Amino acid sequence: MLRVGEQEGARPPCSATWQQRVLVGPLRHRRKQGHLATPVDHNDPETGFALGRWLATQRKRADQLTPARTKALEELDPHWNPPWPLTWQRMYHVARHHDQTGHTRTAIPRHFQTDNGERLGEWLHTQRTNPPGNPEQLRLLARLNTGATDADIASPPKHSPGARERNFQQGLEALGQFHAREGHLHVPQRHIEELSSGAVRLGQWLSNIRRRWDRLTPERQQALTDTGLTPPHVESLRRVVRPAGSALAVAHARDGLGDA
Repeated sequence: MLRVGEQEGARPPCSATWQQRVLVGPLRHRRKQGHLATPVDHNDPETGFALGRWLATQRKRADQLTPARTKALEELDPHWNPPWPLTWQRMYHVARHHDQTGHTRTAIPRHFQTDNGERLGEWLHTQRTNPPGNPEQLRLLARLNTGATDADIASPPKHSPGARERNFQQGLEALGQFHAREGHLHVPQRHIEELSSGAVRLGQWLSNIRRRWDRLTPERQQALTDTGLTPPHVESLRRVVRPAGSALAVAHARDGLGDA
């Protein structure tokens, strides 16, 4: 009997333990929930297996997975490792499930919450007023409430973003989460931000971003400034220009070097 992602006559590319977890944990979750956008703290209710943490590890190591393992996960959910925030993917499936139970999105008020406490009304309002920029996300939204099949909705994009783009988007999400919680972006160098999709070494990531600022695309620079980040050259100017009342300004006034 062939395992997931294995070809007849080929050497088994996945360990028995890994295959068992794919078949038992994620497959059960996929059948019940329709996706693998699992919270990082989710445990399999039947076995206690730390499914959320395991999937987060697979996403973090996505570029190191064998083709067979990647294929096995994609067969369960083509969007198991999306380049956009995993929280968005989860809410998309909440909206999709709501549609499949006979409700219409246009009738959902902004304050509406599901029985599980998901703020679906607010999420749908955000998609209408501030739609995502990724074409695949827009395609998924367009298929809500259209009667599309699972295969239609789950088909992956022809040109999926690479690891660098995924890492940037994950860092951007972590930066926004830190800013929303702390009210500033003075991130310690060793700070690690926990996301549902995994841990992000935000301090190190931000340091690299500042160092490579001039090599970033205008779109990435804009996305960062929209989050509240001040461009490095602006920060440098602020440090050079001393405000009135500073020690240097007082010294100049004392020595007669102030404004005439």
